[in-house]
Amino acid sequence: MKNRVKILVALLVAIVVFSGIGIYFYQRGNSDVKEVTVEIISKRDDFNEKENYKTNIEYLGDLLKEENIVTDYEDSEYGMYIHGVKNMADDPSAQYWWSISVDGKSATQGADALVLEDGKTYTLELKQGY
Repeated sequence: MKNRVKILVALLVAIVVFSGIGIYFYQRGNSDVKEVTVEIISKRDDFNEKENYKTNIEYLGDLLKEENIVTDYEDSEYGMYIHGVKNMADDPSAQYWWSISVDGKSATQGADALVLEDGKTYTLELKQGY
């Protein structure tokens, strides 16, 4: 009888320990998931769209490529240079170019260096003039 009690107690302890470990790793694995908003604005094309994404992707540039938001870009010595968003192309001859802002403030890094942060809004806007 004593052996059965010991085995039962050991089993219960093991269940509690493994459940705790499972919960810890489940929560830890989900902590990297961020919810971000990507807004695209092109007055020239009369286009304004916002979309929310839940992702564990680290950089904005990777999200833009993964979700096919950026349709034309080049990798330069300065990083990702965006030429087209949702099939709306820049036009250097008319001084149209894509700008990036984070929560309304101009980004200080390119898309491939911008770390995604939970709750932030990333805006790609086609602007004219240099």
